[in-house]
Amino acid sequence: MNSSSIYSFSFSIKRNDLLCLEFDAIGNCFLRRLSRSELLKEAGESLQEDFSKLQIVYSDLSFQKNISDFPLNSLNERDRRGLLKFFRGSLQSRDIRQVDPAFSARPALWVRHNAILLSLEQIRAVILYNKLFLFDPDNPKVKRAGKIISERLEKNNKWRY
Repeated sequence: MNSSSIYSFSFSIKRNDLLCLEFDAIGNCFLRRLSRSELLKEAGESLQEDFSKLQIVYSDLSFQKNISDFPLNSLNERDRRGLLKFFRGSLQSRDIRQVDPAFSARPALWVRHNAILLSLEQIRAVILYNKLFLFDPDNPKVKRAGKIISERLEKNNKWRY
């Protein structure tokens, strides 16, 4: 292991928080520092809504089958595989590396059930149903992208009301 890889490894361990610009649905922008687990938690809020919908569907199914147990106990193997596939499609901790400036990443657009991850050179973002996180706000390209995003969101909201 050479000295540059040791340096980058120790840097990524010490840096626990991600600095980002957070945009809400109406175009307000905030500078925010959040941990990777906080980002996963916020992304999981939309997944909780989806899971609640799934629980309703399966409880209706179990009622039709006269099963009093929690619906997951009454699922056949095909249904279990479907649920596991659904949850594997949600944002996970390994996905955060794609948008973390401490890691190098190839250009990518990843679509998950509860988030979209975007990585284009220096511009890295996580898009949720109600907010957008734009990482590395000190980068000039990110500042420019943030300004454009904010203007477009504000313009879009003027047309709504």
